[in-house]
Amino acid sequence: MSRLENEFRDSLLMPLPKHGGNMHEKDYRTEQVPGGYESMNRETKVNSGRRLGRDGVPSNFHEASQEYNYKRETETDRPY
Repeated sequence: MSRLENEFRDSLLMPLPKHGGNMHEKDYRTEQVPGGYESMNRETKVNSGRRLGRDGVPSNFHEASQEYNYKRETETDRPY
């Protein structure tokens, strides 16, 4: 398993802002491997705070989404 693949597997835990608020992180990396390359793309969005509910009472809310893409492409000399 390559270093980038290990980082991708270990990054499945989602970071959260400490004191509420918004967070939008993007991380993109590409590395050469023998015969090709591998790339990892991660995007995390977090929104939290207070808003009025349907009954007009303020309530805390927390919304989060996370997207991961991992791709590894290699070329071989074998004919198909």
